Amino acid sequence: MGEIIKILSKGKLRGDQFSIELNKPHSRDKENSVHIQTSKFRWEVPESDFLSIAISTLSAIQKIKRNKKLK
Repeated sequence: MGEIIKILSKGKLRGDQFSIELNKPHSRDKENSVHIQTSKFRWEVPESDFLSIAISTLSAIQKIKRNKKLK
């Protein structure tokens, strides 16, 4: 595990605390990683993949709201 650069978010998921952390890479030529973790699981993904997932999720939310005419 790399060194934490910044905690991006904290919250609750199904009653369990979770955090999203931006971490330094494991080696010099690698990209930063993002850890999403609770006391029961930990998911690590490269920063570029996390950004792609986040952008896709936000885009999908906007499309659903537009299609359902929600605010």
